[in-house]
Amino acid sequence: AAGLPVTRTVFPPGQCPVYYAVVFAAAIDISTGELRYLTYLPGCSSTSDVDSAGNLYFTGYTDSSFPVTKGAYLTQAPGPTAAFVGRLNASGTALDFGTYLGASNYWGRDIAVDSHGGVWLTLNSFSTPSFFLAKLESTGSKLAYYSPFFNGDILVDGSDNLLFFAFSQANTSMATSSGMLRESCGSDTLFKLDPAGTLLLERALPGTPLGFDNQGNLLVG
Repeated sequence: AAGLPVTRTVFPPGQCPVYYAVVFAAAIDISTGELRYLTYLPGCSSTSDVDSAGNLYFTGYTDSSFPVTKGAYLTQAPGPTAAFVGRLNASGTALDFGTYLGASNYWGRDIAVDSHGGVWLTLNSFSTPSFFLAKLESTGSKLAYYSPFFNGDILVDGSDNLLFFAFSQANTSMATSSGMLRESCGSDTLFKLDPAGTLLLERALPGTPLGFDNQGNLLVG
């Protein structure tokens, strides 16, 4: 991280193990190529998403302190290593909200934001084959959904439905549309959930999701 052209020091660099990189965020004006901001982010091993207003949502884990904000859903770390989620404002100058999430020894693996600022996250355990799917309300103060789920990646479509891409041989129990718990999925599988977390669709996926076309169709390659 030495030599980065940091424009704002909102946070000091995260204190991460040597095998994880220090995390930073940058915004570039696509019309001019100019750097709007570049700042460090707290925590380690972060992944992120951006809403239509340019706010940056990020998750990962921390084994030190995380700058939780007033009214946050979880203000105390649940253990020495904990997952977190934060939202950096569009100018890169302040944290709108920051909160811990989940139980001890978990990390935020993936994140996706809907059009109302609802934040979907996947949480993985460092120590056990346990995975959770969670949704945080837009203020960062209330959990809207939390359930065991498979290991995988997430996207939000144009109707704010969540598309969950479960990896093959995932073995976490989950509730199906029939109300029964299923222990595993043997191949890469697409799950579609509505904004409240109700399962709408389950289908084998013949490839890797690439994103959406201009008509909202899912592209797989």
